Amino acid sequence: MKIITEDGAYVQKHDLAQLQRSDMPIPATVFNKMFERGIFIVGEHNRFDFIKFVNPDDIEYFKNIDWMVDYYDVKDLSDEDIIEVATAINEERQRLAAIYNPMSDEERSKNSHLYERSELLNFKFYNLRDFVWFRRGEIDFVLPEGIEYPVGYNQGASVLDKDGNVIATDVEVSEVKEERKEDKPKEKGVKQFIKKILGRK
Repeated sequence: MKIITEDGAYVQKHDLAQLQRSDMPIPATVFNKMFERGIFIVGEHNRFDFIKFVNPDDIEYFKNIDWMVDYYDVKDLSDEDIIEVATAINEERQRLAAIYNPMSDEERSKNSHLYERSELLNFKFYNLRDFVWFRRGEIDFVLPEGIEYPVGYNQGASVLDKDGNVIATDVEVSEVKEERKEDKPKEKGVKQFIKKILGRK
């Protein structure tokens, strides 16, 4: 995930690791900032840590990377809205697969960017899931100082509003979900699959 502000671009380490694995050109200023403290290994203990980039060109560079989840694009979306976004990503991956898979080995070699794009969209798909889990309190990481947490952010045993006030406890949220579960029509196909992926960790 990335968070773009007026004075910086905050990017999580696992996004930076994915960037390094991709075929995308990386500006020298970005590369130097990534490794200013030496080479690091991304694991469960640090994958959600943010690195701040302040060079204006670097900020613009990260603004234009569309496969990184932009915090402010999803911050105020409902789970249903995020499912719509995830569905659109899945449809784009299916479109790319329909073009790439029938190709010969020679054609695939010449069109490797299609495979690369599909992999980056897949990365974004699962990062949407991570955002949902983060908002529910099922993934624990700290946002950079001064960044407002999303409405409904589940901090420990409470759900907060945009001002940090407790609006519900975990028990209350669970009870509401149980009451509404029977009222909702069952979904099938892609949306059902995506809902399962975005479900509880």
